[in-house]
Amino acid sequence: MEKNTDDLPIADWISEGQRQNAIHLIVVYDGQNGNYKPVYVQANENIEQKRRGYYTVVTDLRC
Repeated sequence: MEKNTDDLPIADWISEGQRQNAIHLIVVYDGQNGNYKPVYVQANENIEQKRRGYYTVVTDLRC
């Protein structure tokens, strides 16, 4: 069963993405451990290829 997404630290993840100079933040759900996690996309990376690496993408945001 999925966790409530209202408790996710999105603002912290965006700040970390900005610190890393990421251009996108992808939020993915890890069904094996039941957690959401951030995946950062750098300017030299292809966002679609990065998204395909994960089974459940919740959303992606610009940092």
